[in-house]
Parts: sequence; structure tokens; C-alpha cells
Amino acid sequence: MLISPDFAKFLSLLPIAGFFFATIVNFIRKGDEKASLLITSTILFVSYSIGVFSYYFYQDFLHADVTFIAENVYSLWFRYSAFMIITIFLAHVTLRVKHSDVTSLNYYFLALNAVLHLIMEIKINVLKTSGYSFFDLIYSISINVIDILMVITLVFNLEVIKIIRVKLWKYSSTYNS
Repeated sequence: MLISPDFAKFLSLLPIAGFFFATIVNFIRKGDEKASLLITSTILFVSYSIGVFSYYFYQDFLHADVTFIAENVYSLWFRYSAFMIITIFLAHVTLRVKHSDVTSLNYYFLALNAVLHLIMEIKINVLKTSGYSFFDLIYSISINVIDILMVITLVFNLEVIKIIRVKLWKYSSTYNS
């Protein structure tokens, strides 16, 4: 194992803290996209909190069979990702809030998370592959990077990313001239 279980618990709390911070920032934010960003960050914060805390509750306090948890956790996380996409969409439709670009980007991130969870589910329960493989490393890094990108886009808004891209494009075009 590359990291200790305690450090893994700490890492799993970072997206929750990030989504909480994004919720606070989006509550304070002004502008047209405020409602969409607030809905998205709040749903992600609540869902990630429930997912992580229920996982550790079953593992630590109920002393559930770790093998059972490990074999079924990817299926659960796949369903969580799909549920979050549906919940965010329905919240926007129900509240009649226009989807922001950041919310649309987070749909893609959640879908990518779901695909990665599904691949791990197939690896473990269909192909019956045990042990650590190169894909496990790719999965672990990708999931964390995607979570960080979701937090960054919710906190800083996509407009910042667009501005940076335009400035880099202008810089590269003036440099090449």
C-alpha cells in the first residue's frame, strides 16, 4: 500500500472541505451564475460528506467486513456519481435556475468519475483481478485530480479559466509574431 489508512482518511476529507468552502464562496458571490454555482457546490458537499462518512462509519464503528466493503465500494461510488448528476440537474430544473458553464463542466467531471468507478468495479468483481495494478495508480490519481478540479472550478468560477486561456493565447500569438 502506497499510503497509510489514516492518510487516506485525511485525503478523503479534502474534497469535502473544498466543497464546503465552495458553498460558502458561492453563497457570498454576486452575479448571474450565483444560484447555479451554489446549488452545485451544496449538493456536492452534502453528497461527498454522506458518502465518505458512511463509508468510514461502516468500516470503523460497525466493524463491517473490509473485504465486503472493498468489493462493493466502487459500485456504490458509481451510483453516487450518477445520483449527483441527476440531483444537480433536477435541482436546477425544479428551481428554474439556468445551468452555468461550471455546472456543465462538473457534470463531465462526475461522469468521468462514474466511468472510473465502473472500470474498477469491473476489474474487481467481473474480471476478479486482485492485487495492485498500474490502473489502480491511474485511478487513484485521476479521482483525486478530478475532485480538485471540481472544487477549483466551483470556487474560482470558469470565467477565471477563460481569462487565463485568452491571456495565454494572446501571449503565445504575440510571442510567435
